[in-house]
Amino acid sequence: MKASTMTDPLPPELPPELPHNPNRVEPRALRPQLSRKQIILMVLVALVGGAVLLTLKSTAKQENAEIAIAKQNAAEQRAIEAESISETILKRYGGISTNTEQKALVGRVGTAIRSKVDPKSTAPAMRFLLLAEPNSINLFALTNGDVYLTTALLNRMQTEGQLAAVLAHGVAHIVSIHELAAIPVEGDIALPNWSYAAKAEREADALGLKLMGDAGYDPNATVGMLTVLAKAYNDGADVAFFTTHPNEAERLNEIEAAIHRLYPAGIPAVLSK
Repeated sequence: MKASTMTDPLPPELPPELPHNPNRVEPRALRPQLSRKQIILMVLVALVGGAVLLTLKSTAKQENAEIAIAKQNAAEQRAIEAESISETILKRYGGISTNTEQKALVGRVGTAIRSKVDPKSTAPAMRFLLLAEPNSINLFALTNGDVYLTTALLNRMQTEGQLAAVLAHGVAHIVSIHELAAIPVEGDIALPNWSYAAKAEREADALGLKLMGDAGYDPNATVGMLTVLAKAYNDGADVAFFTTHPNEAERLNEIEAAIHRLYPAGIPAVLSK
């Protein structure tokens, strides 16, 4: 009998290696188990962080509220002071004019200027009031939004553009929240004069020129306005508005330079008023 031959079984074939698939999701590595102490520590850190964040938010909210209250108090104080100044102005300068036509002109031009104030500005609503005073040439712009000019000042203006220059200057003072400084009149402390600092005047000049242009007025009318007032002053007129402003020649140079910066290519033809 022939003996049978035993052979070892062949190993099973390995499956062919799959091509690399960039979209294939690899199995996640098992996360190490956290100890109870680590978990408690993480919870405490989260709680402390949350408490700190809430404290910071609460502090910021309180600071914002305090700032808002301070601004409101300042605005109320300015309104009270403006009301007092208004009473003195009306008393000294003969009250509001009864000339309907002139009052309408002042209101129309002033409103056109006010409409060009940046909408983001916190400037108040404004009133443009003509005083009956026939001799003293003056302008007052109060922080409550009231702009007063005397009939004497209006009558000196030769064009609507010059009037716009005066009113734009007043609006600029209000927008910039420039405070009037009271200077007692000699022999009559109850009736002070008011003026702005020279820096405030220059700021009002620059902003006034832009407001004029935006409202359709030629800013060069500001030069004409100041020239008219300088002549009135040199002729002996009571030009309080002019005498509280910076040096005439220096101021005119600064205004002309500011106009050039606004319109380096020249005044647009559309600005003809």
